[in-house]
Amino acid sequence: MKADVGAFGCVRFWGAWVGGLVLAGVIFPAWSAVTRPAVFLQKGADLQKVLDTTGELQLAPDIDYRSSGKKRLIVPSGAKILSRWNARLPVLVIGGGVHDVWIEGLDGQGSEDPDILFTGGMPNRNVTIVGGNGGRLGMAGRLKVRLEDDSRVEGLELAEYGALEVLQGTSGYVRNSVFSHALGYRPGSTVWWEGNDDEASFGNAFLHVASITPKWKSRWNHAGPLWLVGWDCESWNGDGKGDRNCFEVENSPSLVSMGLSGGTLYGDKNGALAIIRHVPLVVDFSSRARGGLIDKADLAFDDVGENYHLFRENLRIADHVPAGIRSGDFYIGNGEALPATRTTGPSSAIRELLQRQQFPPLPLVAATGAFALPVSGPAPQSVVVLARSDIDQAAFLQHLIDRDGVARVPPGTYAISRSLRLGSVERIEGLVASDAGEVVLVAKGNFPLVQGRATKVSLRAELAQQSVVFSGITFAGGSHGILWSADSGNVGPGMTVATSTFEQLRFVGQSVAGVAANGIAGIDSNSWRRVVFEDVPLAMSGSGKGAGAGMNYADKQGFMFCTFRNIRDAVWRWDSERPSGGNFWYRSAFEDVGHVSVTRAGYSLIWYGSTFTDVRANTALKMLDNGTTATGGFFIISSRWSGVGPATLTDTSSWGVGTYLLGSEFRLGQTRLVESKDGAMLLSWGNRVETLPLSMPLGRHLVINTTSRGTTTAFELGTHISSVR
Repeated sequence: MKADVGAFGCVRFWGAWVGGLVLAGVIFPAWSAVTRPAVFLQKGADLQKVLDTTGELQLAPDIDYRSSGKKRLIVPSGAKILSRWNARLPVLVIGGGVHDVWIEGLDGQGSEDPDILFTGGMPNRNVTIVGGNGGRLGMAGRLKVRLEDDSRVEGLELAEYGALEVLQGTSGYVRNSVFSHALGYRPGSTVWWEGNDDEASFGNAFLHVASITPKWKSRWNHAGPLWLVGWDCESWNGDGKGDRNCFEVENSPSLVSMGLSGGTLYGDKNGALAIIRHVPLVVDFSSRARGGLIDKADLAFDDVGENYHLFRENLRIADHVPAGIRSGDFYIGNGEALPATRTTGPSSAIRELLQRQQFPPLPLVAATGAFALPVSGPAPQSVVVLARSDIDQAAFLQHLIDRDGVARVPPGTYAISRSLRLGSVERIEGLVASDAGEVVLVAKGNFPLVQGRATKVSLRAELAQQSVVFSGITFAGGSHGILWSADSGNVGPGMTVATSTFEQLRFVGQSVAGVAANGIAGIDSNSWRRVVFEDVPLAMSGSGKGAGAGMNYADKQGFMFCTFRNIRDAVWRWDSERPSGGNFWYRSAFEDVGHVSVTRAGYSLIWYGSTFTDVRANTALKMLDNGTTATGGFFIISSRWSGVGPATLTDTSSWGVGTYLLGSEFRLGQTRLVESKDGAMLLSWGNRVETLPLSMPLGRHLVINTTSRGTTTAFELGTHISSVR
């Protein structure tokens, strides 16, 4: 038996284990629509008593609740813990049998120890954990979750976290759970999973794993059949003393991989990006990876059985087994069209694979539910009119920011006649409601309510970074709610706005955009939780050029429980030549919008558990690429589209990565799922489609276990596969 140091500093052992199913049903707990508290919990309160008595903790921002001296807080069934930026708690312990728990917005402690601990025993069911953004500790304070040996977890939703450790080498399992938007900024493993022989894990999916400059690999061992979607690694093992591979999957009965990507600056110190061992079946879609130089490979296979690679871009595979052991593999490249018949080539191969392996269907959303915070308070135009004659509060608010960095503002309406300026490389700055009510900022004119500001930068321009926080604020009127730009006095072309928190916000009635970034270095790894954008042309927008200062990339933005309502142009419009990826919309609502996204050089955009009602643009997911850049690799997972539909759902088709529709429902009018043009690529797996009849062009289409009603011609071309149940 072999031992190794765990992701959180413990010792772990492994032997041999088994696995089970793929991604199962999506669970939406009854109180996913969270209302504002009357008051925040005060510092020094007896947390355990409050939780045991009321079942609820409403935490204030920037308060350390660990002062009571208790090292652990026991979480009972039915508990609801709602946190704001930089609120710190003792370690949360979820014992055996605890169920129906909601934990949201909690930051990590900044140590290698877990912040939330499942201790084992009877099964835990229906637990939702959505982390924060690290508070003042930044990425070091990302949430870390550990499932100890003998823990049994069913229906876990873990989103926006920094590390996960599953230590079930002796006993225990994880089933029918979804792990979304992992951001691992640490030397340790982003994911470390050890299963066991006796209790099979199954039905689990990882949707976006970003492992950033790790020293130690992420590993899934005996984790059961796995779905890994949008998994990415950047420059692992920089000192050459860590693990040679960033990802490892071992001893799983099957792996479905979509959108594996990554690369390294230290190719001479590393092996392949990912190594897969002792896996009988691998189905790989749209890998765009770049591995190390030692193995000269992106994927390394060791005792891998059948493996299928579709729509990949120049993937290099090293097979560390004797010739003849691997069988049944084929490759569909960028320039090839899938056969239109149902009996030849890859079609028959995949159908036979599905029949034999019995892949279950991906989930369909059974009910919508209220995913995002309801808009409250007066209509935005009423607020603007009422505040026009109010006393100008700009000087008062700017004084608080300049003095404190993070300004605590009493709830109320504040009219301002000029932009508030904030941002620094030396400290976190921002605006936070000092109590549970809203702070409403109203522009007395057409200018940005908040802008960045120039700061003295001692670092190289491309390394300059600001972190900001906004909590409990409504931005009403003006040209922008928040604007970062290269203009004089703003952040400048070399600044990145990163590891920032935007929570419980409303952007209403701006004339240009709710939030915009123009000509700066970029925005990176920011958290947007329960943010409402309403009655604006653009919710989020950005533009930039080149690959240096002013390139303005947008990476790893997490939109959790957000609402986008009456967005006339686009929810997400990002026009930048430098590639932007890993942006994630989690259980969000899109109501009466134009484009859902308009992108240049965008990849690995993921929408999960979301609802889309009345999308009115000609193309919902539109690309701006013109030959010098490429867009693709978009994923719509377990979501519902209804009402007025766009003429075309997607035209993202470059690089052979296209758009992936997984386990979703489309009840639309006369909507074509993919644009009629050369090279269009679409994968539809486990969907329900109800649209008016429209033909689709011959292209790289793969349709698996998809039911359609009212449209017998929507998938008449391309490869159509239905597995036998």
